[in-house]
Amino acid sequence: MNDHTSGEKLDGIVKTIIPSHSLIVVIGVFIATSMANPLAMFDINTYLLISFYVFLDFALNTYNACSDVEIDKVTKPFRPIPCGIFSKNYCLRLAIILYFITLLFPLYFLNVNILISTIMFVAIVNTFMYSFPYLKIKKFFVLSNISIAVHYGLFPLISGWFLFGTSQELPLVIFSIIFFVALVTNITKDFEDFEIEKELGIRTIPVVCGVVKGSIITAFLLIFPYVTAFLLIIAGNLNFDILIPIVILTLYSAYICYNLLHNPYPPFATRTLNHSILLGIMTEFLFYLMYSLKFII
Repeated sequence: MNDHTSGEKLDGIVKTIIPSHSLIVVIGVFIATSMANPLAMFDINTYLLISFYVFLDFALNTYNACSDVEIDKVTKPFRPIPCGIFSKNYCLRLAIILYFITLLFPLYFLNVNILISTIMFVAIVNTFMYSFPYLKIKKFFVLSNISIAVHYGLFPLISGWFLFGTSQELPLVIFSIIFFVALVTNITKDFEDFEIEKELGIRTIPVVCGVVKGSIITAFLLIFPYVTAFLLIIAGNLNFDILIPIVILTLYSAYICYNLLHNPYPPFATRTLNHSILLGIMTEFLFYLMYSLKFII
């Protein structure tokens, strides 16, 4: 480890702390707060809430890097711990520092909005338990996917919405579809590491159901929310004017499904995951736009 320069160590820290999908939590909070209050972008608490979820995502990713060392040695040997840029204990100390920072935010929000503070504490516990070695939620079938989907596709939305104590009706349809997309996106990630996860006893959909059946199930789940949105348009729950955007998202999800079914194995699984993340971001923006323009009935 002493052979690595300070620059390499700094680069390793950045790559360990910052996941490629942190943007999702930023967008989720911003969209939810803006839906609840059009002036949310001018409120400092909006940016404090965004900062909380960003630091929590950093803490989750760093702590999970400590937990996934054996997996990364096989599937991602270029990551900082497997390639010896720094040790697992060093990474664990980083995670502790980041979790300490996240704890400061709910303490502040106790004097602002106790509901938001409570959601923050629950969110911290959820991410910690995900990789906690004596529990390790990720070893339980589907529960690990739900845990991460809650982190990316539920907590940022509901805390952003209730930050301003809005009396408006909770946009349940929008939040449900975004949560579902986050859930399926996390399932697509399981195809990256399924071989080593099978050896380690981690019960993901491709491990339990097999890669072929698992890819079929995941493809169905991926396109399901967009077909549901289409049916809601037909039923009159969503305005007919958004039919074209929904069709575009449905076609994009169908393209992702084709890629997943055509080749669910690494490294193609990583490309499918990246497309799924982009699809989720596009979905968040679409429903935010629909809500803002009063397309939702």
